Amino acid sequence: MQSSQTLDSSELQDRDSEMLQEADFSEVPSSPSRPGESDSSCQSPSNACRMVDVEVPSSPSRPVESDNSCQSPSNACCMIDVENPGTGCTDNESESEVCDNGSDLAGDNAKCDRVCGAQSVSGASIDSIPVCSTHLVALSSTGTCDWKNLGQKLIEHERSVKHKEAAAKWSDLHLRLKNSSTIDHHRENLIESERKYWRNVLERLLAICQYLSQHNLAFRGSEDRLFTSCNGNFLGLVQLLGEFDPVIQEHLRRISNAEIHDHYLGKTIQNELIMLMSKSVRDTILKKIRDAKYYSIILDCTPDCSHQEQMSLTVRIAECNESVEVKEYFLSFLQVTETTGGFLTDIVLNELKSLGVPLKNCRGQGYDNGSNMKGKHSGVQARILSLNPRAFFVPCGCHNLNLVIGDAAKSSIDAVSFFGSLQRMYTLFTSSTQRYKIFRDNVSGLTVKPLCETRWECRVESVKAVRYQVGAVYDALVSVAEVTKGKDPKAYSEAASLSSAMKSAKFLIVLVVWYDVLVKVEQVSKLLQKYRATGYKKAKVTATELAEELDVELKFPGADEVRPRKKRKLSGYEADDECLISPEQNFKVNFFYTLVDVALSSVQDRFTQLAPHSATFGFLYNIQDLCTVSDDKLLQLCKDLQNLLTHNDSADIDAVELYEELKTLCHIITKGLSALDVLNVMKK
Repeated sequence: MQSSQTLDSSELQDRDSEMLQEADFSEVPSSPSRPGESDSSCQSPSNACRMVDVEVPSSPSRPVESDNSCQSPSNACCMIDVENPGTGCTDNESESEVCDNGSDLAGDNAKCDRVCGAQSVSGASIDSIPVCSTHLVALSSTGTCDWKNLGQKLIEHERSVKHKEAAAKWSDLHLRLKNSSTIDHHRENLIESERKYWRNVLERLLAICQYLSQHNLAFRGSEDRLFTSCNGNFLGLVQLLGEFDPVIQEHLRRISNAEIHDHYLGKTIQNELIMLMSKSVRDTILKKIRDAKYYSIILDCTPDCSHQEQMSLTVRIAECNESVEVKEYFLSFLQVTETTGGFLTDIVLNELKSLGVPLKNCRGQGYDNGSNMKGKHSGVQARILSLNPRAFFVPCGCHNLNLVIGDAAKSSIDAVSFFGSLQRMYTLFTSSTQRYKIFRDNVSGLTVKPLCETRWECRVESVKAVRYQVGAVYDALVSVAEVTKGKDPKAYSEAASLSSAMKSAKFLIVLVVWYDVLVKVEQVSKLLQKYRATGYKKAKVTATELAEELDVELKFPGADEVRPRKKRKLSGYEADDECLISPEQNFKVNFFYTLVDVALSSVQDRFTQLAPHSATFGFLYNIQDLCTVSDDKLLQLCKDLQNLLTHNDSADIDAVELYEELKTLCHIITKGLSALDVLNVMKK
């Protein structure tokens, strides 16, 4: 070991006295067998743990050995020579340092983990004595890096008094917290009771909001204070609950006594509760959409009461819970300032993106027949198809039927006059309480209904009221004419003209024809094809029965006076005109055939877009009939469907797997089941 300079005895004594003051002599182990070795319990991260070593002066060349447990965060292991007490190793020494049972650590990178001081005292020889036992405290505060003896240290720490005291204190605190017997348990009970109180209040306020929302009722009135008139439905229900519910009673008492200032009944809180509930409902719908994966969108634009154009966004999915169900969920109203195809497309795409619904999973589009929606090149459906070729466009069937019937209703003067007469009847009876009482005295069943301009299939109710109560309605018109004669010329004229029109053959036949068309509007195409051939004869038979109920003869006016007019031929090769000799034939051609032909033409034009979808998906609607289809044809149908549902490298189905499933299902599915019924059978 390198020689070191001698320290003055007085300085050495002062330094040792300071260290001895910090030392703990509570535990003094027996001396080790070799002088100069320190006990393994001498552990401390500081210089407070020092060893006083006394060796025989005759052996000065022998270095003082230190135990390997002498670990400290410092970078020097200082040793004091016997004859030269001031000697020691420092950080700047380049030679090897003595540590860890006297082994040499060569190089500047050899660092001892603690500082251990050893001092030689001449004239006496005692064993190494630990002056400090703080390694247990250091283990719980600053830790240790002596991984070699970590197990032994942990055992000693667990057996220490301080560890046992800390464990006992924690066990006692845990038990007190569990039994609510801490020093602040009274305050904790008050906090918990207050928390339960406000939770119960908010639960009831949310229930009120849910009730008003479900029944589409207004929340606020002209006043926003409790116990005042016209304070709205929300505060009114709070007052109503306060008469029976103890929680709301206590809440109202606190408000009345000014014990609380935040009562959660104001308009701002109401709006916040509505928004929180709407967000919860929307999140639930979005989760169902993500679980279903594939969806279709339905869009429709309409102006609201403030004359602002709004577009409704609805999503259609197939839910697979206990059974397979097709559900439609309304998501939002979108404010639109333009109705062009490009603008509406951007609005829809941005909304789907904000909701986290990927467009790539869209498999269908359903709109009305407006050019901005169904346009082949620049409509909404064309723009979305360019982004996702599997988002197939299907025009709204109900809207198509409305347009078909609307076109047929405008096909002839007789059809227009018929619906005009129905509207006049409704206006005549409902515009006066006296006249409506006369109507109810004569008609005990269905009442007259107004016509709907947009939903033509709803007009069947207007026609039905007259079709099955023609005699009673006629008697009501006659009674109104008698009562209003000489008193109300306008009402008398309306009642007299309508009662006279009801007795005509045209009105009765038109009544029967239109009811037959409207009542089966869902199957209008097949109906019209058969109805054109045999419908007029059946309608005439039914009209004759209605005429007998009115005690009139089903006869067209002027049947004896009409003389056919012949047109002059311009050349010899022109054939003779086939004149319509009878008024009935004229009515049949100009009304009946015209109505049916216009309806058939409109059906074919408006439902042409459904033909490609029927050709591709049609074989899935009658799975039980696939047993008669050849294997090659069925496999080809499955391949065509796979190609249609493939985009880039992604395919929704596998043609071979679908073919095998259909071959199995067609033998076990009973006849008459729909596609949805088949899915439910497969799920079970």
